[in-house]
Amino acid sequence: MKKFLLLALLLCAFAMPAHAGAAYPEKPVQLVVAFPPGGGSDLSARVAVEFINRQIPQPLVVTNISGGTGSVGAKHAMRAKPDGYTLYWEHPTLAVQSATGVIDFSHRDFDIVGVAMRSTFILVANKRLPVKNATELMQYMQDNPGKVRWPMSFGAMSHYGFLYVADGWKGAPLVPGIVANAGDKDRVVALIGDHADASCVSLSAAAPYIASGDVQPLGVLSRERMPMLPDIPTLREQGIDAVYEQIFTLFAPKGTPQGIKDQLHKAMQDGLNTPEAQKAMAALYCMPEVLSPEESLKLWNAQEERNRELARNYLNKK
Repeated sequence: MKKFLLLALLLCAFAMPAHAGAAYPEKPVQLVVAFPPGGGSDLSARVAVEFINRQIPQPLVVTNISGGTGSVGAKHAMRAKPDGYTLYWEHPTLAVQSATGVIDFSHRDFDIVGVAMRSTFILVANKRLPVKNATELMQYMQDNPGKVRWPMSFGAMSHYGFLYVADGWKGAPLVPGIVANAGDKDRVVALIGDHADASCVSLSAAAPYIASGDVQPLGVLSRERMPMLPDIPTLREQGIDAVYEQIFTLFAPKGTPQGIKDQLHKAMQDGLNTPEAQKAMAALYCMPEVLSPEESLKLWNAQEERNRELARNYLNKK
């Protein structure tokens, strides 16, 4: 009888799944970045995983899947198996594209692990333009409709950067001379080469050229001055009510087990809330801001609703 019981116990043990009770993750985790290497999304993701990986037994590995202004990578991550082995790193491109109708899904089609860090955009100008601050640029644009060449990509964050600024201006409506353009780096190069006059670009993309004197900074679109560039005022300080920030966020496919999301959030919190991580983020002109899933969702909802408002007011979108 005892032999029978022992044999039954052994058979039950072999019948259990090999992964039962094992710590997550058991293998490397794909972290999808929906933009090419070298941009703000890619660099911020790589800084984040460097410190998150110190908290978990297997690494997050950045995989760049670009195309469709971020929509190709987003769809890949959204459709992945919700087992914790495919994650998604995103700033609010989703909140722009869903509001504009460029895509038929949104951040609500993912589970939010949490906001990890934030950065902002900066209004910069061709140094040949006869303005010295954001207010002067707005007045110059108002007095010269269509004359100021403004590079942007329709339905992308660069497009909404202009809309945020224009909507925050209290004067007459602004009419830019639109220059089709794809990325932050291209926009800065266009300003330097005198192929454009002004634009909103990510702080990380503009900072080296501000330091070299190739472009002139007119104001940041953050809530307060950025510690890395304390001498550059916000647009709000200049009477332009425009705040537009990049909220870099870790997502998982819808239905990912809560335990896995909790573990990832703790790893993010423990990894990024260290002096070493904060120093690395500052080098990218990012600030640590690890938020709970609930706080993160509230922030994303607010930005999407603001984008929808701008789309209704300026783009005739419902």
